[in-house]
Amino acid sequence: PLSCIPEQLVRRALGALTSAASRPILVHCINGQQTTGCIVGLLRRVDKWALSAIFEEYRRHVTGGRVRALDLQLIETCRLDELLADEEGEGSSSR
Repeated sequence: PLSCIPEQLVRRALGALTSAASRPILVHCINGQQTTGCIVGLLRRVDKWALSAIFEEYRRHVTGGRVRALDLQLIETCRLDELLADEEGEGSSSR
């Protein structure tokens, strides 16, 4: 399972963020900083960032220092190849 973030949301978000047609793109949140942080962390993995840099960015931007171990686990262990392959199969244009 993908933490408390619905898998379909992760698929749609990564599909949109990795689509060349979506560039440039602005990512922000109003109330769901953990969800946004996880999605951006996964995007950083797609972009081949080191996990230490991803986790540092996540910690720097999470509101009130509320780092959740489950979020970090999701960022580290999520099967991106499967998620992105599914999105590409639905007609998404990956970069």
